[in-house]
Amino acid sequence: MPLAVTNLPRDLAVLNKWALAIENQLRTHTTQITSVVNVANNAAASASEVNVYAVQATLTFGNADSPDGQDTTARTTLTGLTWVKTTTCLVATFTDGSADHPDPDEAIVEGIVLSIGNVQPGIGFDICAYAPRGTWGTYNVNVVGAN
Repeated sequence: MPLAVTNLPRDLAVLNKWALAIENQLRTHTTQITSVVNVANNAAASASEVNVYAVQATLTFGNADSPDGQDTTARTTLTGLTWVKTTTCLVATFTDGSADHPDPDEAIVEGIVLSIGNVQPGIGFDICAYAPRGTWGTYNVNVVGAN
């Protein structure tokens, strides 16, 4: 169920800080915020309440052709997310719980960068990751969206 928030700030910079504060409250562990996209499409907010949604996904790095099984990129597509709009603010962070990398700090040490792309209103989006030095296995990612 979405979380309703009243008195949404109308200034874009304040809205961005507000979205990050919401994301911080929803996390159970301190992790690095690596991607913020579509912050109100650079427009002033006009809603008096905001709905906040959260999803979790798994990214898998691996390359069978590589001698050490590592890869530099991973992507997963999330669908069935009817709440996604062109104006949705999406924030992706690493979280714990992966069998291969149970501590989200491992992603930070590896220098992995998250991005969100291919946003399709009413459908979903892609979570993409880049590991500049290569990595292997699965990483759990939380994405919080605010409309």
